[in-house]
Amino acid sequence: MQGHTRIEKEVVILVLLFFISKISCETAGTKLGYKAGTFKDFVSEKTRVSLACRSNDIMVNLNFSVPFRGLVHAGKKDSGCSFRGDGKLTYSLNVPHAACGTIHVTPQDSFANTLTIRYHHALELEGDEIKTILCKYGTGSIQLG
Repeated sequence: MQGHTRIEKEVVILVLLFFISKISCETAGTKLGYKAGTFKDFVSEKTRVSLACRSNDIMVNLNFSVPFRGLVHAGKKDSGCSFRGDGKLTYSLNVPHAACGTIHVTPQDSFANTLTIRYHHALELEGDEIKTILCKYGTGSIQLG
């Protein structure tokens, strides 16, 4: 920075600090897994999961970054709400309010379940994902985490 004034050098340093702090904030947001401005999507390196809260069920939409050949289930593995990936990138899973281990929380008028994403159909591996899905009907909100 030879030949630049002290003020020009300070401006460059401030711009660099702003750029570095902006990257840190965006990285922290990504680690939380929530898409900016909404809590409907959960994003990880391997998946994007979104929910649609409907009157009798929760529709879970999954988009994978690579062809998926693992196992996804809501509630327990043998609950009936599951699928085994066949190499596609996009899948949907219907989770009824009255089945598959879905819990109705009466005071909040909400429904909750656990979504498990296993990247191998038979083995539990580091990197498998477990998410709590929650639809609050009295408030119209959706949570995934």
